[in-house]
Amino acid sequence: MKKSVLKTYNEVKEWFAFTFPIITFDTETTSLDYLTLELVGISFCAPPFVCYIDLWENEEASQILDYLRELFAKEFDVLIGQNISYDLKVIDKYGIFPKEDAVFFDTQVAAHLLNENEPKKLSYLSDRYLDKPMKEWSDVKELGYHSQEFYEYGMNDAKVANDLFRMFYPLLRMNNLLDIFTKVEMPFQRVKVELETHGILIDRDKLPELQEQLLSILNQLQVDMCESAGIEYYYQQNMFDNDTLITDINFGSSPQLVDLIQNKLGLKITVFTDKENPSVGKESLKKLKGQHPFIDLLSTYKKATKLNNSFVATFPDFIDKDDRIRCNWHNTNAVTGRIIATKPNLLQLPRDKAQLDIPFDFRSCFIAPTGKLIVSADYAGQELCWLGEVTGDKNLIRAIKDRKDLHLTTANTIFKLGIPECYLYTDHPDYPDIKKKYKDKRYIGKNGVNFPLIYGKTSYGISQEFNISREEAEGWIGGFFSLYPDVKKRIAECHHQIDETAQVVDWFGRIRRLDVSDLNGAYRQGFNFLIQSPSASQIKLAATAVHNLFQENPEWDAKFILVIYDELVYEVNEDFAEESANLVVQTMENVVKTRVPFTVEFGIGKSYGESK
Repeated sequence: MKKSVLKTYNEVKEWFAFTFPIITFDTETTSLDYLTLELVGISFCAPPFVCYIDLWENEEASQILDYLRELFAKEFDVLIGQNISYDLKVIDKYGIFPKEDAVFFDTQVAAHLLNENEPKKLSYLSDRYLDKPMKEWSDVKELGYHSQEFYEYGMNDAKVANDLFRMFYPLLRMNNLLDIFTKVEMPFQRVKVELETHGILIDRDKLPELQEQLLSILNQLQVDMCESAGIEYYYQQNMFDNDTLITDINFGSSPQLVDLIQNKLGLKITVFTDKENPSVGKESLKKLKGQHPFIDLLSTYKKATKLNNSFVATFPDFIDKDDRIRCNWHNTNAVTGRIIATKPNLLQLPRDKAQLDIPFDFRSCFIAPTGKLIVSADYAGQELCWLGEVTGDKNLIRAIKDRKDLHLTTANTIFKLGIPECYLYTDHPDYPDIKKKYKDKRYIGKNGVNFPLIYGKTSYGISQEFNISREEAEGWIGGFFSLYPDVKKRIAECHHQIDETAQVVDWFGRIRRLDVSDLNGAYRQGFNFLIQSPSASQIKLAATAVHNLFQENPEWDAKFILVIYDELVYEVNEDFAEESANLVVQTMENVVKTRVPFTVEFGIGKSYGESK
């Protein structure tokens, strides 16, 4: 491999005298933060040549960057890289954009498809697949950006990524993974770049108001818990003339809560921690639900405390100087292919007030800039639709097509409610009243049967969660299978496939390799994967198609701000919000051709909360 360090415009132009339609590139930066990072240099590899362009403190950097803008816009047909969306994000900041029809090859994503259970770091992949140990960033960062060791490090990153490309491409083809890689994963990289560069606008002035509101709610919950359990409390005034609630118990202390629940309230805790101590966690409180008012209050208090600690109190740390939050979006963290957000993880935001059991909508602090609105479009019942598609159950497919309430239908069967079938359809005039009347039973049909079966739960798991006998739980499951017998058949086929091959393959061709030493766990994960994984691919395809729609309609000035499981959220010129939403719905509903129809609902508002 012929290596070159390029420092002048003429050297760069001479190196690119030959056309390289397929090229690997890698950037070196001063930081990982989009707003503050500075470009130190770029490496390119087109065997047998590899180069490092030194841009740091370079008087000709501006001229070189102008030349690179032209190359990316006109010359490069295929761009290869490790975690390529990061490098695309870096050059995006410098106004360097690939051709609209340029094809990407991300070796990190390829490695994830080839083995979702292994690390994806470049040094690991180099050692694992190429038998070549690599230096880490920590080994060279102190040597200086102009050191030969740094140049070698940069060039090696590009060279290794190119070597992995040459190895992974035939492996993807051999494992029938090329379609999902080229048609789902790689086009989605443009959406990922937009999410990470554009971010979501925060109403910084509203945050203190929300913080104060949540602290007031937490304070009142503590008072209510004290009164319900007969716990002493009082208010103490401090030097700032604020009242501080003082209680005889620390509601964040598990041992104190265990003592209170068991010894004072007389309730029996049946769920234990890994250390065999009585648990006051989520599952334990679920089993104790309804046995004393304190338990329900404690459960709500824990949800509100988590919201405060995970989001409200820490949010200001993530806001950039332009009042936007730019999450890190990860494409290779989830085995199902789900995209994951970190710093902060906005995917964990409660979806509505009902989930919190308190009148608090944190999503109201996510706002649209002046002249724009936020549109939220999400698939209705996405996972149940995929359950119908994957199992081919005729009754389930017909019920979805006819807009039957699947959760109420399950409840009607397992509890023998006697609701006439016509009332189970959402377009019946009396349906809203029936749904309200049987709200609690419908909740069990949804969260006690329908979704647990998708998630691979057994009768034992359902019995533990709802505090019923295993026989009763088996009756619930049997009732579901009486409605949809082909679902049971498909689950059995999935288990057989795992027995034979220790893996399953989803609707799009993604593979899940399972640890069959825990066979029951493998069964649960395997069938859940068959539903969750195509859902993940569908939302990526939808996001890519909608992104293309944005490009075709520049007057919309639309940008993605969130992709959350089954939902796309974007900001758009307020004059085109309704028009764009209708076309986005059509695009999302038709992005995959299935037997089961997918329906999309949308909302529009000045904030994300309003759009929901």
